[in-house]
Amino acid sequence: MKYVLTALMAVVALVFLTAPATADYPTDGNWKWIQPPNLGTAPPSWDVNFTYPKVLADDFQCSQPIPITDAHIWFSVKNDRLVYFPTGTQPVPIEPKDAIESVRLSIHSNVPGDPPTIPSKPGDELWSLVTRNFRVAPWGQSPQGWLEPQDPQPTPFPDHFGTWLLNVYFPEKPFPQQGTTARPITYWLDASVTLKPGVEGLLGWKTSRVQWEDDAFWGHLIEPPGALPVRWEGPLVDPITHQSLDLAFIITPEPGTVVMLVGAGLIGLVAYARRRRNS
Repeated sequence: MKYVLTALMAVVALVFLTAPATADYPTDGNWKWIQPPNLGTAPPSWDVNFTYPKVLADDFQCSQPIPITDAHIWFSVKNDRLVYFPTGTQPVPIEPKDAIESVRLSIHSNVPGDPPTIPSKPGDELWSLVTRNFRVAPWGQSPQGWLEPQDPQPTPFPDHFGTWLLNVYFPEKPFPQQGTTARPITYWLDASVTLKPGVEGLLGWKTSRVQWEDDAFWGHLIEPPGALPVRWEGPLVDPITHQSLDLAFIITPEPGTVVMLVGAGLIGLVAYARRRRNS
């Protein structure tokens, strides 16, 4: 019996440790994919403009068919400057959490490349969402650079210091991944932010210290959207080191699926305890 009680206590602890984050960064390890931000200077930490109509994308791999319901993106503000221009008054500083009107996310299939000259890139759009269901949390301070994706020359370094985390939630419209361990699938997550009317400034998606597969990609959202909602322009490359740039983000699974997996683990632990008791 003591083995069963130990198993139950372990699973209860696991439930608390893997509970989905409802506020900000999911520090409990309950993520499907993570590429942490680069906050250093060697190589430089860059933030790449993804303010509408600019859009950025990076690839990730699915090896478990668990629906995605959250995305978390590290970003910064160009020159650490966002201002709001109320009608007939002087401009006033504004925080990122009050400056963003909406976030557009989409997930694309992968178009394989032919290394080293032809990179892989986002393919067909499989899922998209424009939402106001997000939270912005401060992350920290460090010297960071700014990149316009179409400009090979960065602004003087450092351009800004603040880092933020954009937490986007879409449990009402999860993305149903199809990859398995035996047959993993590469997808691309893209994102663009739209600022509220009267807000002046630019937001940049932060680069990651982790690189996976090919370079991140940049493009423009097309208006009005049609069969091809994004015009992809090219890969992201560090303007100083000329190395591949990947983006900093986390994607997390549907909470109900995690609970189901924990429940399956409980059954397995209880069965194991019974075998131990009867042996």
